Amino acid sequence: MRPGLLLLVAIAVLFACVHSSPTKSSSTSVRSTRSDQDDVPVHRSLQNGTDTSEEERVFKLDEVMQIAKLSITPKLGKEDSFEFLRLHEKSELDPNDKLYKAWIRHVVQHPDSISAPFLKGLSNSGKSKIHLQIIEDLEKTDVSKQVLDSLKSELINTWENDKTASLDDVFTALKLDKAGDKLIDDPNYKIWLLVALKKPDSVPNLAIKTVLKNYGIAGLLEMFEYFSKRESVLIALDSAIMNVWRAKKTSVDDAFTELKLDKAGNKLLEDPRFITWFQYANEETGSVPNLAIKTVSEHNGDVGLLTMLEAFFDEENTSKAVMTTLESALMDLWKKKGMSMNNVFKLLKLDQKGDNLLRDKLLKEYEFGIWLKYAAKESHNLQESTIKMVLERYGDVDLLKMLKVFADAKASKTALTRLESALVASWKVKKLSLVDVFKLLKLKQRTGDSLHENLLREIWLRYRNKNASKQDVAGENPLHDSVENPSHLDGKSADDAFTALDLDKAGDKLFSDPQFEEWFQFVAKGTGTLPESAAKTVSKHYNDEDLLKMFEAFANAKASDAVMTTLESALMVSWKDKKMSTLDVFKLLKLDQKGDDLLHDKLFSKSKFGIWAQYAAKKPNPFQNQR
Repeated sequence: MRPGLLLLVAIAVLFACVHSSPTKSSSTSVRSTRSDQDDVPVHRSLQNGTDTSEEERVFKLDEVMQIAKLSITPKLGKEDSFEFLRLHEKSELDPNDKLYKAWIRHVVQHPDSISAPFLKGLSNSGKSKIHLQIIEDLEKTDVSKQVLDSLKSELINTWENDKTASLDDVFTALKLDKAGDKLIDDPNYKIWLLVALKKPDSVPNLAIKTVLKNYGIAGLLEMFEYFSKRESVLIALDSAIMNVWRAKKTSVDDAFTELKLDKAGNKLLEDPRFITWFQYANEETGSVPNLAIKTVSEHNGDVGLLTMLEAFFDEENTSKAVMTTLESALMDLWKKKGMSMNNVFKLLKLDQKGDNLLRDKLLKEYEFGIWLKYAAKESHNLQESTIKMVLERYGDVDLLKMLKVFADAKASKTALTRLESALVASWKVKKLSLVDVFKLLKLKQRTGDSLHENLLREIWLRYRNKNASKQDVAGENPLHDSVENPSHLDGKSADDAFTALDLDKAGDKLFSDPQFEEWFQFVAKGTGTLPESAAKTVSKHYNDEDLLKMFEAFANAKASDAVMTTLESALMVSWKDKKMSTLDVFKLLKLDQKGDDLLHDKLFSKSKFGIWAQYAAKKPNPFQNQR
């Protein structure tokens, strides 16, 4: 027998026997202890041999041996001791269990016995409750930080790899849902935060609810900082905070202050809390408070206000009041800084070519509109260089927009004259005819009721008088009457009106010609029918396949009835000229083929069937000799 084992048995037997042997003789016989007996009655005795109590205390022999082995084998591996004491067989640990307490003492005395195999085994067991209990009990001791960190790290990894455990499950397992106002100080909360970073797909709804209940919005703001890169969590935090504000009817200014955005400085627009406030301001009030504008202006200047403006511009439901407030704030700031039109033009990067994305084009167009308003207010300072810059970057059409804004703002006569001169000079360089300029100014669509429209007519007339031939001046130019009489189509037939508007010469630009809509409205008010001249014009420049593609494109774009009806007519005229049978048209429209189940395809097929039905109805006997 090995010496260590002999010593172990000797200690155990001695421990049992010493406390069970009476020092005082007795006539009463004592039953001897068997070798296989587990429970041995022990009488406590004084050194003088006097019994002090009749109480008996029962010791389990295997417990004594196990505790004794821990005491005399300090180098026993931690995983061996845990298994030796059969603690790995338990579903949960009792902090008062003698064996468990002995094991905890062993870990404290021998921290270097913590091993990777034990941690791995503990993790693989899936008993996170036991894992957590060990951490909690060791935290009450003076065990080394290294031991605790390794246990916590493995527990975090266990939860991270457990796809079924949500952040709410972990929150509950750590008993944080019962922590109340002690939550943030609870050591387990730090563990939970570390787990939260490892589970990006889980939203901590229970944690948000608990923090809000016990700490209010101030507590959620701390979570904002921790989860600043987690969009899903930030959305949940946004919702929780805004619900509180809605319930309390918090003003937008108070919300701004509560989020401490007034202290954000030049980092305001980068702060995730700004998005929360931004959504609330837009949704609840439809306005931007002066406090926000003041903060942005002070710390971020006009660039910050522009960034803010772009953010609201991208929001689909932004009210006009919000945009107007920001525009005014920007223009006031520019005026205060004494910025010229040219400087603002460059600040808005209107002198640079933007992206081709629709959003960027729309934004640039919107910002150009802001610049026009600012320029109109400063029209007395309009320089030739400014006009030249607009012409070079945008052209005649946008210079005309500028003229309109200036006219509506009742700009100085000098400014309007300079704009007109620039336009006329541009038309001469481009050698635009009277007809071209007339169309550019869209005078056939004008009623002459506004100051701006009257101004355009005067500009055209002055241009005509300087550039027209004698025949034009004599009044024989058909455009002359059009200018002085906006109802120039009255009394004309649909075909004559089509020709008068030069739509028969529009070719493949027919649908983009601004006169096309005017012609359709004229026809609709008159006969309500479309002439074949329009259909023939379309079919002359487009084949059937192109017409069908155009029909689909215009249908998707929800084009006006004028466009759709003309296309339908053009198609049927083409089929009629080619003497196509109803079956041929049926196949051309691919109505004999099964399309996709997408709503768009179903609707388009329905439209094509409608065209075919109209064509078939016009045939004398549409189904004769057809299969």
